[in-house]
Order: sequence, then structure tokens, then C-alpha cells
Amino acid sequence: MLVRTVYYLVLTALLGAAAVTDIKKREIPNAVPLLILAAGTAKVIIDIMTGEYAVRIVISAVFGAFLGIALMLIPAMKHKMGGGDVKLSGAAGLGIGFPYVLHFLLISLLIAALYGLIQYLHTRRKELTVPLAPFLAGGALCLTVSGAVDLLLHY
Repeated sequence: MLVRTVYYLVLTALLGAAAVTDIKKREIPNAVPLLILAAGTAKVIIDIMTGEYAVRIVISAVFGAFLGIALMLIPAMKHKMGGGDVKLSGAAGLGIGFPYVLHFLLISLLIAALYGLIQYLHTRRKELTVPLAPFLAGGALCLTVSGAVDLLLHY
């Protein structure tokens, strides 16, 4: 439980860094998804070393990464989302795992959709671009708070 909360803190910080560059330059440096992938891999290794269900942990991580990529790939293929967002989602999905990656993406995309709707109502422009990394950071922050509360309740 502590490992998960620490991972979520690291993930939130890295996604926050990606958010800054996504807002300023509309691009995400490749180093950020690589660092997220490294942190997720470290979390998975620690989970395997401290848990009994190694196969289950690996399947959760692989399926989390797959869903993180697959669910973002369709909009990216239609040029509605950038490749950096897909890489961030896939890298985060590895450490978050299944089914929590679905919660992460649902929270992130709902917040992004709400922001986009408010922007649309405010500007009435049909072609809006919304940097997604800040909302991925927001979704990770929600997971961090949830993990911290869970950790406090169990100790």
C-alpha cells in the first residue's frame, strides 16, 4: 500500500512536469514517459518481491499499459490527440495496473472534457485544443489522495 502511494506521488510529479511543457509548448518530452515507465517498472518489481501473486501483478501491469495505450490510440490516430499523451497513458498504466488505469483515465478525461466544455461555452470556437497532460496529472493526483486516505485508514 505504501509503495503504491509513493508511486502515485512520483507519477503525479512527473505528470506535473509534463503538464508544464504541454501547456507552454504543446509537446511532451520523451524523457517524461520514460521516467514514468522506469518508476512503474520499479513499483512492479517491488510488488513482486513483497507479494505472493507475481503472475497476477505482471498481468495487471501489462494489461494496464496495454489499456493506457489502446484507449488513447484511437483518438491519436484521428489526429485528435498527440502521441505524447498516448505514451504518458501507457507508461502510467504499467505502474497503475488494471483495473485502476480505467479509473485514472476516466477521472482524467472527465476533467478534460469538463474543461473543454467550459472553454467552448466561453469562446464558442468549434476547434479547441486542450493540452491533456495537466488533466492526466489531475487524475494521478486523485489516485494519490485516494491511496493516501486508504493508507491512513489501514494504519
